[in-house]
Order: sequence, then C-alpha cells, then structure tokens
Amino acid sequence: MDKLVKALKNPRLALFLLVEKLSFLFSDKIYLQLCFYLKMGKKLNLKHPVTFNEKLQWLKLYNRHPKYTQMVDKIEVKKYVAKKM
Repeated sequence: MDKLVKALKNPRLALFLLVEKLSFLFSDKIYLQLCFYLKMGKKLNLKHPVTFNEKLQWLKLYNRHPKYTQMVDKIEVKKYVAKKM
C-alpha cells in the first residue's frame, strides 16, 4: 500500500512500477533502457557508455560469464570460497 501512495505522488515511480510488473514483455535491453530513463531521467547510452552506471548496464547485457551466476548466489559462493581455501 505504501508503494501505491508513493507512486500516485510521483508519476515516474508509477511508470517504473508498471515496467517492473510487465518486465516479461520486454527484451533485456529495452527493459534496462526504460528503467534507466525512469530512475536517472536521461537516455541510456549503450553504444558509447561514459558514466559508471551506463557501463554497469552495458556489462549486464554483454558480459554474461557463467561464473557470475555462481558468484551472486550466497550459498554457491560460500562453496566456491571453501574450495579455494
């Protein structure tokens, strides 16, 4: 209910919540561009990323290393670290 009240006061937040709910309709690239615009207020530059945030979004899309999945899972990363020690 708290999110709804905040969303009604801030149209950009309302759109962001709508995009989150309908994320299954968008490709990853379109979803990131929409979210970036709604959060940051400017267009996401993926061709020539300059800012740190743009570079992070570029990495999310184009640097998909299989080990990253393991590294973001809390339990799996504990197993990984235990093996290395």
